[in-house]
Amino acid sequence: MESDSFDAFCDFCRENFNECSPWAGGVYTATRIRSIASLMTSRAQGCSMCRLILVPTNIGFLGHDHVTFELGHSDRFPNVLELRFRPSSVEGTPSGICKWIDLIRINSVTYPTIRQLPHQSTWSRQTRTQASRWITECRDRHQLCKSHVPEAKGQITRLPTRLIDVGTMSRPYARLVHTSNLSSETQYMTLSHCWGQTSSLVLRKHNFPTFIADISSELPIMYADAIQVTRELRVQYIWIDSLCIIQDSKEDWQYESAQMDKVYSNSRCTIAGAMSKNSNEGLFFDRAVPAATPCKISCTWDPNYPETFLCYDDSPWIDLEFGPLYSRAWVVQERLLSPCMLLFADDQVYWECSELIASDSCPSGLPVLIHRLKSTWSSVVQCQPLPLGNIVPATEAEPSLSRPNAELGENAIERLMDAWAYIVSAYTYGGLTVPSDKLVAISGLARQIRKVLDAEAEDYLAGLWRYQLARQLLWSSSNQAESKQVRAPSWSWSSVDGWVTPVFLEILEYATTRLDYWLDTIVILQASTYPIADPFGPVSGGHLLVQGPICRIKRPTESVKDPHWWRNAHTLFTTKEGILNLGNTQCSWSIDNLSPDKVEVDSVYLMPSAVVRFARRVLRGETSSTSGIAKTAPIKDSTPRLDSSLERNVGGLAMVKMLALKGQYQRIGAFKLTHKGAQANLGKAISARTLREEDYLEFDGSESYTIKIV
Repeated sequence: MESDSFDAFCDFCRENFNECSPWAGGVYTATRIRSIASLMTSRAQGCSMCRLILVPTNIGFLGHDHVTFELGHSDRFPNVLELRFRPSSVEGTPSGICKWIDLIRINSVTYPTIRQLPHQSTWSRQTRTQASRWITECRDRHQLCKSHVPEAKGQITRLPTRLIDVGTMSRPYARLVHTSNLSSETQYMTLSHCWGQTSSLVLRKHNFPTFIADISSELPIMYADAIQVTRELRVQYIWIDSLCIIQDSKEDWQYESAQMDKVYSNSRCTIAGAMSKNSNEGLFFDRAVPAATPCKISCTWDPNYPETFLCYDDSPWIDLEFGPLYSRAWVVQERLLSPCMLLFADDQVYWECSELIASDSCPSGLPVLIHRLKSTWSSVVQCQPLPLGNIVPATEAEPSLSRPNAELGENAIERLMDAWAYIVSAYTYGGLTVPSDKLVAISGLARQIRKVLDAEAEDYLAGLWRYQLARQLLWSSSNQAESKQVRAPSWSWSSVDGWVTPVFLEILEYATTRLDYWLDTIVILQASTYPIADPFGPVSGGHLLVQGPICRIKRPTESVKDPHWWRNAHTLFTTKEGILNLGNTQCSWSIDNLSPDKVEVDSVYLMPSAVVRFARRVLRGETSSTSGIAKTAPIKDSTPRLDSSLERNVGGLAMVKMLALKGQYQRIGAFKLTHKGAQANLGKAISARTLREEDYLEFDGSESYTIKIV
């Protein structure tokens, strides 16, 4: 049932929106308390807001007998309100973190069509019809999606080596076929799923004949469901990695894994088992209760100016993005390379393509306010090159360090590199069953970036790019997970296990900040890696030749028995020698390489590599603040401006020296200084010239040293 009328609300929820104006002076209205039992009763009686609050994940989260509610301004987005709620005692004492419902003015966004989803399977006839409509409209009407279809580029579709033929509705089967005899116009689906720890049906050398005959009776439920979806969407073939790559053939796996960018980007659509942990869990779920859907309400805080709000809970989408499927590192590549994706969750089916994020309950589009990885990728990679002026001039040291596509401008390259940092962050958040796949599982995306840059293969450096390389070196791994094998040079994020983020997270927070200026304080004279075979795959090593300021921190006497004393930031930055006293509160310190090999352990070397300042986007009518968005009444003129009151930051690399090798280092981490006093202390330490002759390759006589990082 589709509805454009106003939704039903219980008395309690209506009072929240009509008697307690969020514009009346304070940040939030007074806290109001309600019992869980009362919420459940109102939900059963048809209150749209209570139904939205009591989604299954929130019921477990609330836990307590009572809930507190507050209405106020969003900390995340301007001109958006939030109804915050959290578990509490009967007296109203809150406990735990809060969740929220976003209230978005309907006159500022296109109000989506809302469809009620009853008690039924998540793959109903209605959903199948909608899925088919999404796929057709994406291919035929979405300009951005159409622009990167091979036919639109004048390219011939390259099929995967093997596909699964799914038969027809009247004659269903599942058998492996070689694509050499198929037309290049053949359409196929792809599957993105979790393998899990349990064994499942996979293609091997010994069972190849069985796969060519028919394997429909042996299929795990995930594969059977995916094949059913493929048939019902009238597509003849599907590609499933475990069924189409010979898993016990190293040669076949290496070849096929290098084709992933083509496999997913040329598919008709990718089917994603978003909430299934392994192949023994299927795509379809039965809803125990009707799915929660957005609702709308008219508020009369000012009788002369009634306002209409869309009430939307984005937690199901967030739960999906942090669910089982997206815990796999491989899926980031599968998600971004696919032209479109059907995501099968436990509450409903979702849709994602370059122009639309939707769901079965909101088929015309979700009002998702969080940043979208897919649209970021599409806007900077799948669009036409932007003629934004001259490229960064080449340096005398190595002209190839600045050799991007001549049609791309400096701003476009900066956007591309920031987008790559965001992709790396999303990618490394997921896990890999085989750690040596670190570079392989993102190689398809790297190939696409290379095409946009019109770059050479050697411009890709084990997960980093030659363009703006000094900026890309400032990454950190908050997990401090120790890599069990050497698979990349220490300056590449691919050398460590764990979640990697930029030292300056602000480049990822597009909604609240923008870069004011970035000044590199180092010069990269050489940059090389040594690929084993594929230039976008594993490497045996690499090096940087870097020129810039450095200071040396000696091990304090109280840590003489600790060979890895630098792991403790307090020990490092409060040395009794007084060479450098930065203080924990003034320095963000991240150790990534917990066990560097064959290094000196009595000193750590700091190389500041960038001076940076970010400005926060604020709206006219807001108070400039460095501690969050100020809470004031909205003003009609909401033109963005910049708050330039923020202090400058200094970021750099932490290193240890290699044993018996002059001027050669391994990276062990990164640091960020946000306080003027700490920055001044670092400057004094550099001016003190604490390096020994064996610590550098060359010295310019002032403060700049040339070293090698491996």
